[in-house]
Amino acid sequence: MLDVAIKYADALKDKMYDTWFNEKYKYWNFSTYYSDIGIKDETWAEHQFVSILDDEIIGYICYEVNRVSNYCTGLGIINFTDNKMTFGRDLGQALTDIFEKFKFNKLKFSVVIGNPIEKSYDRMIQRYGGRIVGIFRQDTRLLDGNLYDVKQYEILRSEYLASKEKGKGIKPDETSITDKKPGKSRKQIDMGKIAALHKAGWTNAKIADEMGLSAVTVGKYIKKYYEKVGMI
Repeated sequence: MLDVAIKYADALKDKMYDTWFNEKYKYWNFSTYYSDIGIKDETWAEHQFVSILDDEIIGYICYEVNRVSNYCTGLGIINFTDNKMTFGRDLGQALTDIFEKFKFNKLKFSVVIGNPIEKSYDRMIQRYGGRIVGIFRQDTRLLDGNLYDVKQYEILRSEYLASKEKGKGIKPDETSITDKKPGKSRKQIDMGKIAALHKAGWTNAKIADEMGLSAVTVGKYIKKYYEKVGMI
C-alpha cells in the first residue's frame, strides 16, 4: 500500500538511519556523507511516500516538484526489504499518479551507473516512451570514494499517455503467458488479471484460489509482470 510519508515519520527516519554506511545502499545517497531526509509537512515542493505491508515500512519513494514549469525531478526510491513485488506495485502506483492523478507534464530523474536498478529504469523508459537524455561522466563521488557516471532520463506526460493508449491494442498473446509442461496441454495464464488482483491488495494465496493456480505459480507470474513493465 502506498501512503504519505509524514504519517510514519519517526519509523521512516529509523529505517533511513539504518542505511547509513551500509554498502548495499551506497547508490541511494549520491554522496559521500549522510543527512536527515527531512520529511516535509507540506507537499508544495516535494512528494514523499512510503510503501507499506502489514503496517510495516518496506520502502520509500519521493520526488521534487517544480510548480512553475509543472514537472517532477529527483526521483528517489529505496527498498528496505527483499520484497520486490509489493514495492514494485507501489512504485508503479506512484509513477502512474504523477501523470494521471497529479497531471505533471514531465518526470526527470537519474541513476548512478552501476546501480542494480539501472536496468529496470532502462526498461521503464522504453515501455513508457521516455528517453535517456545523456550521461554525465565522473559526476558523483560515493561512500567508497570512487567517482561514478550518472545517467539522466525523462518522460513526458504525452509520451506516457500515448504508451498507455497503445497498450490497449496489445494482442492476447502479449498479455498472457502460456504455461506448458511436457506431456500436458497448454494453459493460458492471464498475467494481466493476476497483476490487477495483486495491485488490488489480494494475497498470492487468494489469487491462486481465484485463478486455479498454486501460490508459487502466482508469485512467479507477478514477478514476470513487474519485470515486463520495468518495475523490478
